[in-house]
Amino acid sequence: MKKNILVLVIGAFTFGAQAQDSIPNQTISTAEVSVHLQRFNVNSETLDSNAMRAGRGQNLGQMLASEGWGNLSLYGPPGTSIQARTAGLSADHTAVNWNGIPVESPTLGSTDLSLIPVFLLSSITLSDGGAFNLGSSFGGSVHLNSQEVIKQSGAALFAEYSSLGNLQGGAKGQYRLGKFSGKTGVQYGQFSNEFKVVLNDAALWQENNDVDQLAVSQDLAFEINEKPKLSASTLWVNRGAQVPFQRNSFGLVAQDQSDSTMKIAAGWKYVGTRIKTDVKWGVRLKVRTTTTRTSPPLNHSPSYP
Repeated sequence: MKKNILVLVIGAFTFGAQAQDSIPNQTISTAEVSVHLQRFNVNSETLDSNAMRAGRGQNLGQMLASEGWGNLSLYGPPGTSIQARTAGLSADHTAVNWNGIPVESPTLGSTDLSLIPVFLLSSITLSDGGAFNLGSSFGGSVHLNSQEVIKQSGAALFAEYSSLGNLQGGAKGQYRLGKFSGKTGVQYGQFSNEFKVVLNDAALWQENNDVDQLAVSQDLAFEINEKPKLSASTLWVNRGAQVPFQRNSFGLVAQDQSDSTMKIAAGWKYVGTRIKTDVKWGVRLKVRTTTTRTSPPLNHSPSYP
C-alpha cells in the first residue's frame, strides 16, 4: 500500500514539472495606455449672496444648520463648539477647506465650526463627496473662501441683538489701489446665555454661561502683468467661555476656557492660454487655556428647575 502511494506522489510531481516546462517563457508587449483621473464635485452647492447676507451674524456651524446641511452637533449654548457630520460618519470625516488650506485639527481630525464667522467670508461651497475634491475626506466637505476680486472700494457693517442677552456686530472694508487690493474685517460677539427659571414660585437666573468672541481677518492680493496673482490671508479668532458650575467632592467648581486660533494662507496663481498654476501654502495654530474656579459667591450659584 505504501509503495502504491509513493508511486502516485512521484507521478504527480513529474506531471507538474512537465506542465510547467510546457508553458512558454516569453514576455508579451502591449501598447501604452494613458489613464486620466478627473476630479469633480458631487452634489456641490455654493450659497448665494442672499443666504450669506442673511447669515452674516452666524458662525459657520449655525449657517450650515440653517441650510439643513449635514448633521450638526452642538456642545453647549450659542457661541460654543459645533461640529458637522455627513454620510453617517463621524466629524473627523468632514473636511473643511479655507482658501485652499485644510483647517481640521491635526490631533482630532475635526473642525470647530463655531470659530469661523460667516461675516468674514466671501463664499461657502458645500459638497457631499469630499473624496472627489480634497482627497482626505470620505464624508462631505466645506470650501470656504475669503478672497475675492475687488473692483472698487466699499464698506459694510452690521449689529444684532437676540434673546438670552446675546449681542454681536461687525465691520469690514475693501479697497483697491492699482494692482493692489485688500479687505479687512472684524467681528465681535458677546453671548450672555442667561435665562429665567421659575422654581416654587421663585424666579431664578441661570448664569455663568458667558461667551465672548473676537475675530479679525485680513486679505491681500497683488496682480503682476495682469495674469499672475499673489495672495495672502489671515484669520485670528479668540473665544473666552464660561463652563457652568458643577458640584463635585470639592464643592462647586467651574472653568473659564480660552481658545485662540490663527490661520494663514498664501498662494500664487497663474492662468494662461495653455497653463494654469495654483500653488498654496498654509499654517494653522490653536492654543487653549483653562482656569478653574471653586466656591463661587452665593449670588452666582446656578439655579436649576
